[in-house]
Amino acid sequence: MSMWGDGYCSDNFPILPDVWKRKMEIYEGAAKKHGRPRKVVILRDAWIARTREAAFATYEKYFAEEQRFYYRHGIFPASEAFPTESSVTAENLAKYYVVGSPQDCIDSMNGFREKFGVDEVDIRFRIPLGPSFAEARDALQMFGEEVIPHVR
Repeated sequence: MSMWGDGYCSDNFPILPDVWKRKMEIYEGAAKKHGRPRKVVILRDAWIARTREAAFATYEKYFAEEQRFYYRHGIFPASEAFPTESSVTAENLAKYYVVGSPQDCIDSMNGFREKFGVDEVDIRFRIPLGPSFAEARDALQMFGEEVIPHVR
């Protein structure tokens, strides 16, 4: 958390509303105190496919697996939404990330702004586990063509 209020960039874990609210109160207070403009950025994993089912299959294989690794090692924040490692699934993670069909991704991106006052979303389509570079390139292309025009 910036003591000067220069900007706030979240981690890549699920946004828990009560925790988020407290963080924003601290950050916005610091920004106001130091005369800085508010700038809130979140980091999110993303995966897009023609269908929600196809996107979830890829997301489960790579991104959910990475989040379970963090859970197993005490890094992923346990919460009511994720009481056990086995609850960290693509289906349960979807509302916190950008995953699904083009319309699902549009809804997620717009939801971050509406629910949490986010100014920017930094997304990643590939992690060390995968998907392949070619799959990530194709997903980025689809995202650029079918999502970005609806969230600017």
